[in-house]
Amino acid sequence: MKRFWFELRAYFAECDISLFLAGLVSALYGLALIYSATRSYNSDKYLVVQIIGIVLGLVLYFVMTMLDIEQISRLWKWLFAANLLFISSTLFFGVGMDSTGNNSWLRVTLGGFQIGIQPGEVGKILFIITLAKHIQHVGEDINKFRSILLLGLHFLVTAGILFISSEDMGMTLSYLFIFAVMLLVAGLKLRWFGGAILAFTAAFAVTWKLDIIPAYMQKRFLAVLNPTFDITGVGWQAYCSKIAIVGGGLFGQGFGQGLQTQSGSLPAKHTDFIFSVACEDLGFFGALIILGLIFFMICKCFAVTFRLGGRSYLGSLSAGVGSVFLFQVLINCGMCLGIIPVIGLTLPFFSYGGTSVMTMFLALGLVASARRFGAQPAGLSKFRY
Repeated sequence: MKRFWFELRAYFAECDISLFLAGLVSALYGLALIYSATRSYNSDKYLVVQIIGIVLGLVLYFVMTMLDIEQISRLWKWLFAANLLFISSTLFFGVGMDSTGNNSWLRVTLGGFQIGIQPGEVGKILFIITLAKHIQHVGEDINKFRSILLLGLHFLVTAGILFISSEDMGMTLSYLFIFAVMLLVAGLKLRWFGGAILAFTAAFAVTWKLDIIPAYMQKRFLAVLNPTFDITGVGWQAYCSKIAIVGGGLFGQGFGQGLQTQSGSLPAKHTDFIFSVACEDLGFFGALIILGLIFFMICKCFAVTFRLGGRSYLGSLSAGVGSVFLFQVLINCGMCLGIIPVIGLTLPFFSYGGTSVMTMFLALGLVASARRFGAQPAGLSKFRY
């Protein structure tokens, strides 16, 4: 019995129990917020789905910590192909356009209970796994044109198929952010990023001028620049969200008592705007706890990257996971505050979504595995101009 407890303590020490606890506390906090957001629906469906997602996510977390992920990376080319097939499935079987504005979901009904899977969400993990191995394979040659071209194709093929299949701009942008961060910590020279930003800005200006960007997307940008623009249309979500956030003040209106939330005025309150629910119910300090938990996990992810090195497989993998959390918290909170266009990205661990919470625990499991099986400290690749 003593040996069992010794092994258990050693296991959690190697995997970093603080990372696990941060994810678990976040998921339970999110579950409470989902209860507050959906209590007026008179349905336990949302809680049941989220609880199932959390339980399965915990199982996936522990499974990942038991595996040496670097061994799995040998199959990266097969995983890359499998990911392309998986995310392209929404082109033929995707649903959700009426409610979400994209076809990013696969749904089946079993015994009267509908089960939904979001391939793009799961595909993030496969994208990180395969890109990390690609970066390790390139190694010191990362700044050579051929290496950048191949890495760029790795991203463009994945993100292109994702967008064509699902029309999910928010998810596609998250892949772009993951790609940029992983290349940055791997030592890609900053001048390449400068050139990419200039090219992207020019392309955006041209597509806007020629009306290639869909009208509804243009309106979302205009709603950010002018808070009163189309207040009853595309600006409605951000408008109600800001009312909820301001109404919460420092200490909130009370758990389950938020006026905008309980009246049904706040759209997508259990998914995209769960942060607004937290602000209205629990105020500034309730929101501060959310941000503290997520940024703690982000720091833990990048700490593994600094220890193992940005070009190492496990170090790059951890950076990819950290970038997922960083991008989604910045975009989601920005949407709720009305300073970023609404693009439908959830808040990790807190927003409703079985696929999302399972994927987040899986991602944490990858970082825990990297910490457990990682080599000796190697340091982060230096930034070069």
